[in-house]
Amino acid sequence: MGRHALPALPSLTAPIDRRTRLPVNDSTRDGETMLDERLLAAAIDARRAILADIAS
Repeated sequence: MGRHALPALPSLTAPIDRRTRLPVNDSTRDGETMLDERLLAAAIDARRAILADIAS
C-alpha cells in the first residue's frame, strides 16, 4: 500500500482506538460481536500493511 495509503491511517486508527463496538446489524449479540471482531482485525491488518510498506 505504501505512502499512497497514508491518508487512510486516521480512518483505520479510529475504529482500532474506540472503546465501544462498531455499529453492525446482526440478529444476535454473538453475531454482532463476531462481526465487530472481524472488522477490528481487518483494520489492524490494513494499518500494519501500510506501516510495513513505509518502514521498508
